[in-house]
Amino acid sequence: MCGIAGLLNWPSKSLQQDLESMSNTLTHRGPDAGSFWYEDDSKVGLAHRRLSILDLSPSGLQPMTSDSHRWTMVFNGEIYNYKKLQKEVKKEEYSSWGDSRVLLECIEQWGIEKTLKKLTGMYAIALWDSKNKTLSLARDPIGIKPLYYTYTEGAFAFSSEMSALSLVLDKKEIDTTSLASYFKFNSIPQPNSLFQQIRKCPPGHLIHINKSSTTPEISAYSPITLHISNGIKSRTDISYSEAKKKLKEELLTSIQDHLCSDVPLGCFLSGGTDSSLVCAMAQSLQKSPIKTFTIGMLEEGYNEAEQAKSIAGHLKTDHKEFYLNPDDMAHEVPSILNKLDEPFADSSLIPTYFVSKMTRQHVTVSLSGDGGDELFCGYTRYKWSKQIWSKLKYIPSPLRHSIKFILESQSPQKWDSLLNKIESILPGVLPEAHMGQKLHRLATMIHSHSPKELYHHLISHTNKPFNHLIQDGKHDTILPHNQLWDQIDTLEEKMMATDLMNYLPDDILTKVDRASMMVSLEARVPLLTPKLVELAWSLPLEYKKDKKILKDILYDYVPKELMDRPKMGFGIAIGEWIKGPLRPWAEDLLEPKRITQQGIINNDLLQYLWAEHKKGSQNNEYMLWNHLVFQHWWKRHHE
Repeated sequence: MCGIAGLLNWPSKSLQQDLESMSNTLTHRGPDAGSFWYEDDSKVGLAHRRLSILDLSPSGLQPMTSDSHRWTMVFNGEIYNYKKLQKEVKKEEYSSWGDSRVLLECIEQWGIEKTLKKLTGMYAIALWDSKNKTLSLARDPIGIKPLYYTYTEGAFAFSSEMSALSLVLDKKEIDTTSLASYFKFNSIPQPNSLFQQIRKCPPGHLIHINKSSTTPEISAYSPITLHISNGIKSRTDISYSEAKKKLKEELLTSIQDHLCSDVPLGCFLSGGTDSSLVCAMAQSLQKSPIKTFTIGMLEEGYNEAEQAKSIAGHLKTDHKEFYLNPDDMAHEVPSILNKLDEPFADSSLIPTYFVSKMTRQHVTVSLSGDGGDELFCGYTRYKWSKQIWSKLKYIPSPLRHSIKFILESQSPQKWDSLLNKIESILPGVLPEAHMGQKLHRLATMIHSHSPKELYHHLISHTNKPFNHLIQDGKHDTILPHNQLWDQIDTLEEKMMATDLMNYLPDDILTKVDRASMMVSLEARVPLLTPKLVELAWSLPLEYKKDKKILKDILYDYVPKELMDRPKMGFGIAIGEWIKGPLRPWAEDLLEPKRITQQGIINNDLLQYLWAEHKKGSQNNEYMLWNHLVFQHWWKRHHE
């Protein structure tokens, strides 16, 4: 795991200085070494920050140049099938090669696109071709590793993080549509960033820019849509037992690949299906106890630590846990947000950071269970959406108004109190946690006119994001990369495809990357490989609903009674925190005079949301957290 940066057609007088400044902002991504490469005639330079994982010797240092001197590469990530590729390029004599050297040799022999299509891994790659004077960038098909770039007045720059590009850009203008998207979705959907001048390379895409080019050429070499389509096309009448056996074998293969490391390795263990399965399979492949790590919450309804501890005990892992104390958050939360290069408002970043920080004290690499929900129909919203639409489509508009009024007549807290009383009388009737919030979310969807519109409302924090801004929007904030919606038959799979193309790379994988890299920890996601994507999409939907097939594989390792509980999610009581230990910080950031002087946010709406939340009449935690993260980012960068 590393950080990369580069410049092309950059003014010679500032090339070296600017590249070194960019590299310095990425030290947390690669604290073990920092190196540079320049070709003055082409005004091109590459920088690499190294976190040593494979091939710890100096031979693994980057930037790395091929034997022919044609190619020079910087690479962030891991190639898990590099030993297989080494045999294909017939370089057995270099048995000590790490994945970087093998990757470069593959490109030397096969070229860029053929090599990329053979890779299994997570990566952002930058490659300078000294023969054709072309810079090429590539991002992995799932979007596990980040890659930002900017192009202005003939000069091109790229980096693993937006902060490095911000250093070398004279002009940076906030993109109001991107900001509105942030308020709607928690994060800014690729290929956009917060700034008009900076873009994100989409997953599975390749960028070429020649020294004499006027604009970058962007093409898809392995987009997630291709792997979804390949999976659907390969569907056959497979029995459940055959499907389970096939999936189990592929999962074991992937986890075995992801265990390759020359440094200590462990696993995140939340206690849910996905992380428990990864830990169980990893332990089955290891002779000694694997290290597992869990974050606990003191607040009722958020704590999974006891569940994780029970599973770790059954698997006999070397388990460690850490409990978050809300009283410590007044200092910790602002410190964490200081490390974000652009606003990102998924509050589960906070526990992800702390579990990464604890994990890094013991290992350098950790496996994560992310991806199971998107591939195996795990989110409750998949079930909810279908159930809601099956009834909603028959309800006339006047009656919808009445239902909306009833749902919003009580605060989420009051709904939770009422429903908890019902649960105490009739145990097992309410399988979901935080039902009050879900009922209020249902109220926002009540006027949907199609399943697509319903789902779009369900994954949005607000249906009118531009109301939070002073400037009116010129473009819709609808999710990009939704082209498969009309080509897929079932509603559940339409939603899964949408999440795989958007929510997963823009939110979940961004969170894992940023939180782990803040503490120089490599996080790997073995459930997310193109092969597993295609296999999951080749299986009948009924095998996957509510992660049935994953759970049945897990029960081969962990007793069902240990896992039999409602889905909780990985969250924190952020609504209570901003009324409690974080309140002085929040009051300062939301001070009306500074919001008005800023001239971006609708102050009247913001103050109304804050007043309601403080009184307890409404739980506005999601929208307020979006605002607080943006205001903290603004204050750090502009004040």
